[in-house]
Amino acid sequence: TSTASPTGSPTASPSATASSSTSVYTLAQVATHNKQADCWTAINGKVYDVTSWATKHPGGDQNIYRLCGIDGTSAFSQQHGNQSEPNDTLGEYQIGVLG
Repeated sequence: TSTASPTGSPTASPSATASSSTSVYTLAQVATHNKQADCWTAINGKVYDVTSWATKHPGGDQNIYRLCGIDGTSAFSQQHGNQSEPNDTLGEYQIGVLG
């Protein structure tokens, strides 16, 4: 339920949490973003829009474009494993989670 703030406007419901604002996507939705100009991938249960990252990727854009529209967990893990820099960079492009 909403409560009124001192200004009289409603405040957020106690049930409105940060987790409720996390977007949830299916792999079918990710699959529709399978182009160089619109490239999403899923890695370890999280969804990333890597469209703008592809041309900046040190290993070349084709390594990113291969992941467009698919679950790229295996390819990412084989290439980067638990290296902190690639994982940190990837985190900057997260747009949601797989559900």
